[in-house]
Amino acid sequence: VWVVWWVGFAFFSSLVGNLWDLVNPLRILFAWAERVAGPFPAPEAYPRRLGYWPAVALFLAFVWLELISKGAETPLHLGFLIVVYALFSWTGMAIFGRARWLEHGEVFAVVFGLLARFAPLAGEPRRLWLRLPATGLLEQRPLGVSQVCFVILLLTSVTFDGFMETPLW
Repeated sequence: VWVVWWVGFAFFSSLVGNLWDLVNPLRILFAWAERVAGPFPAPEAYPRRLGYWPAVALFLAFVWLELISKGAETPLHLGFLIVVYALFSWTGMAIFGRARWLEHGEVFAVVFGLLARFAPLAGEPRRLWLRLPATGLLEQRPLGVSQVCFVILLLTSVTFDGFMETPLW
């Protein structure tokens, strides 16, 4: 799970584009539920002050699970946490709308979306284009405090993970 999904999607997103946006099972299952049950009531407006803080908190929990907790090695614990995370994400999508929650709160959509800004391939449904590598980082300026904290957390977690693999550690 960790190597193929986490590392594989990170590299793919950075080098090619945001594959997670196409295959995200949380988004797909929620969209199916909307088709079957009909549209959910009008979503609440996403509070501006909430920013990317849900993704920051969830990424911190994910990093702790991956790097520190021993529970990540137990399939039963991991399966339970995935179900809890899915229910939490679907609740966020139901309250704030699928697109808004995926943009701000679903941690893996945020991570892989950020990494995809490095990719030379960009696009939207039914339209793709090439760009210079990393120019996607210039698309959104200025970043909010919560986005900056998210990037710092992402960088520190990767640094810590690498440091843990050294003989000194």
